[in-house]
Amino acid sequence: MSFLAGRHRDYASKNAAMLRLLESPTRARNPLVLLKYCYGDITSPSEYRMLFDAYRDTVDTIEFEHPDVALIHSTIPLTTVESGFKARTKRYLGRTTRRDAALGRHRYNELLRAEFGGFEPIFDIAQVQALNADGTISGFASDGSKIETLAVENTAGGTDLNPRCRRLAAEALLDLLSTVVEDI
Repeated sequence: MSFLAGRHRDYASKNAAMLRLLESPTRARNPLVLLKYCYGDITSPSEYRMLFDAYRDTVDTIEFEHPDVALIHSTIPLTTVESGFKARTKRYLGRTTRRDAALGRHRYNELLRAEFGGFEPIFDIAQVQALNADGTISGFASDGSKIETLAVENTAGGTDLNPRCRRLAAEALLDLLSTVVEDI
């Protein structure tokens, strides 16, 4: 069963909806759960820590109250960003940039990978989205780090995936699910 949980740009409502679903007497036994946020859940570079802490609390609750649940973590999807010149101009005018939000998503994804990588399954949608066809990673430099962004060739509008990238993401998810199912 797949469903959309919570409200757009309201990660707390998504966490609460997931926990309510797991409390349902009609839920599946030994469910496999993937809780994935939207790129819109982080709109500034400072929001990532609060979102990650809320996610970690939700994971802790699921693991304690529902030990039969197999949980798959997911990075936050990416978007394309404006040029460096346009970003500097927006900042000069006091406006938030897409690069600012990308920085927050990147920091969240780094925390998620560090916390769960290597021993719990992660659907790394951000990695799929940032990968150019030539094998390079799309992004920009910030304080000595490469900040992943949605590769222009993977989208038609800057946020939604084009058919080729949707297929790549689906393949990555199916590969991960086949591994997780083998371990259950």
